[in-house]
Amino acid sequence: MQHLQSIEEIFQRKLFKIPDYQRGYAWEKDQWQDLIEDIELMEEGQEHYTGTLVIHAAKGEVEVTDDDGDNYIEYEVVDGQQRLTTITILMRVLAREFLRVGGKANQLAQGIKKKFISTTFDGASKSRLTLNRDTHEFFLRNIIAEKSGVSGAEIMSAQRLLDAQRFFTEYFIQQANIQGDQYAEWLRKVYTKVSSRMKLTVYLVPRASEVGVIFEVMNNRGKQLTEMEKVKNYLLYLSSKLTCGGGDDLACDINATWTYIFESLMAAKAFSSDHENQLLRNNWLMSVDYQPKNWSGSNSVKKHFSLRDYQGRHQQLRDDVREYVGVLKDSCTAYCDIIAPRRAGAFSRLLDDQATARKLIEMTDKFLRIGAVASFVPLLMVVRLRYPDQSSLYLEYLELCEKFAFRVFRFAEKRSNTGQTTLFRFGYELFTGSVNAQACYDNLRGLLLYYAPTTHFVATVGKIGEDWYNWYGLKYLLYEYELHLAKHKPVKMDWITLQKKDKQDTIEHILPQTPTRDYWTSRWTTEQIKAALNDIGNLALTFDNSVYGNKGFDEKRGDVLVPNCYANSMIFMEKEVARCSEWTYETYLKRRERMVRWMTERWHVSDAKQLDIHIEEDADIDAIAEESPEMSSEGVGASL
Repeated sequence: MQHLQSIEEIFQRKLFKIPDYQRGYAWEKDQWQDLIEDIELMEEGQEHYTGTLVIHAAKGEVEVTDDDGDNYIEYEVVDGQQRLTTITILMRVLAREFLRVGGKANQLAQGIKKKFISTTFDGASKSRLTLNRDTHEFFLRNIIAEKSGVSGAEIMSAQRLLDAQRFFTEYFIQQANIQGDQYAEWLRKVYTKVSSRMKLTVYLVPRASEVGVIFEVMNNRGKQLTEMEKVKNYLLYLSSKLTCGGGDDLACDINATWTYIFESLMAAKAFSSDHENQLLRNNWLMSVDYQPKNWSGSNSVKKHFSLRDYQGRHQQLRDDVREYVGVLKDSCTAYCDIIAPRRAGAFSRLLDDQATARKLIEMTDKFLRIGAVASFVPLLMVVRLRYPDQSSLYLEYLELCEKFAFRVFRFAEKRSNTGQTTLFRFGYELFTGSVNAQACYDNLRGLLLYYAPTTHFVATVGKIGEDWYNWYGLKYLLYEYELHLAKHKPVKMDWITLQKKDKQDTIEHILPQTPTRDYWTSRWTTEQIKAALNDIGNLALTFDNSVYGNKGFDEKRGDVLVPNCYANSMIFMEKEVARCSEWTYETYLKRRERMVRWMTERWHVSDAKQLDIHIEEDADIDAIAEESPEMSSEGVGASL
């Protein structure tokens, strides 16, 4: 096969398929603009090298014949899918522009469609390029079809396909205005540049297991490979170097696992490479090396599975790689259940009944809302992998992790990486079997009490006059109290809405911040106001704090028939306050006492026996922050 080929030569007698183990379409405006600039800057008679294409025959060299008698061989696209997909979209838009010009250009439009877009087999249209199964149906109906479908993009890669089509369409509309009567001739020149003078270096790989070899010896152009892709390609490279047999089978396992990973992350709406990196990192910390300072992405995997270190032990290398790939696949399931507990199929191995399902989802929601959860993810993943059918055990760990995050990171206001390396070690010890589930749980509880002793927690909660209003964890605390008052009834306030809104709009001071009206001055002393104003017993959630202002409690309380008052509120917390006939210092103290009793029970942790826990030195906080994508139970990536 000739290595340097034009786009026209590349498409000749070929059908292309993007394997499911490949990531979805990822190019964005910068890459589309670069392609347009490459075309515009191409001088007359000049050729332009635009990248590489790595392919291998999907079904050997078997030919299929279309309805016009043309023969094709189907190839899987190993590398170059972004450029190939983009050029296909560009060609589709070009064909539509020739149709819009009309006349003799109609025939050229049909020729472009046949050469680059689709052909027919047994009367049915087949696209020359088949995307992976996440986006191919959208690609057929909304990108290359004669008329676009009405369904919108549900995943990011589909939206990028649509954005690419719009980008090129808008570009040609602008050029039509600029070129005027010369537009048809200008279009022909653009088509010639793209089809005949843009060149790619084409590598034909005979076996799937040899795909990784290509990536070890070639430079990647366009959008940089992610760490996840680099790991996959290196493992494929290893499978091609095995001298003990089983390399092709291992390559199939690797490709199948990466298909599962990308599809699972997509279903969890974890579109960014940050989540891919976190999955790789968490899997590594729990199963290979718990020290975060030793993790360096794909380089760690390459070093761990060094061909030099396994010289003469290729069977062991094959078995170790297969085990790593299997653990990574299971880790992906556990990771996605953590970051997207409400997606279809979450916790499938743990859902014994509806009550269990509800508890798992609700507690995972709480865990994500509180934030600062990255330290616990490897440990929770291990519990899932080691005890895949024990829902009660996983729930116990999840509840304790949530209490740890609240008491240590939120209430005691420790740094978000406090105890992190020790937590990673707990997960590694449980994974390797050096401790059992009970011992690990006891260690986790002991570490919590080390950083946030119960005596300090209870004393601080009970202390009157603290500034709770300016505490970072206030919204989480009040939202939990609202859920407590609801007693499993639907809560009307959405967590994401609460998080996005300013605190001054969603947190109500029952005794107002400016208590100048007679109702307040006649019932409260200056000392009482100072003590109670920003204290937890005087604060409540609300939809719109502006409607209350500094009104007296009689007006704030209102009546069920009066709008914008506690009695008529959909928030359980405001309804609770509305049951009070007055709001005095004594009333505030009674509500505070109820809330303190609830808080100490809600985040209670039973004393642990005296444990001799070695506390690891934690990594730098900035390095940890860079590695931790934001997660939220209402949608991955939402800010906490």
